[in-house]
Amino acid sequence: MTVKKDSILVDIFIGDAKTKEPLIYSNVFFKDSKDKTLKYLETDNNGRCTIKFLKSNEILMFYAYYIGYRRFNCTIQLNCSSKLTVYMKQEYGEYSTGDTLIFKIKRKKKKTILLKGDKDYSVYEKYYRKQNYLLTAPY
Repeated sequence: MTVKKDSILVDIFIGDAKTKEPLIYSNVFFKDSKDKTLKYLETDNNGRCTIKFLKSNEILMFYAYYIGYRRFNCTIQLNCSSKLTVYMKQEYGEYSTGDTLIFKIKRKKKKTILLKGDKDYSVYEKYYRKQNYLLTAPY
């Protein structure tokens, strides 16, 4: 990418804070002081992206998002080309083989209704008495 004298090139890398591996397809935003999004893009397969701005001394907000990670934001002033490296921390704990996870499981009592012919039918089946036939919910 060629850079003109009146433009600034920002090279960005987004990675995992613990493993230092790239976070592919991370969302990257630049917003102005009025909270208007100026630039939006995603990182590539290497966790990198490049943005070109017009040269100015304006202060911008930089945001990085990735599912399962804490949002990252900071204020930057773009007055020269630069490289920006961000290592994001996981929002939730990690689980590995052998970890014990506890889940609450609610059990529903199976209800039956008695129909003609002394047959039991599940809760998903309903006898419509006026029409005298059995309606079955789709599975």
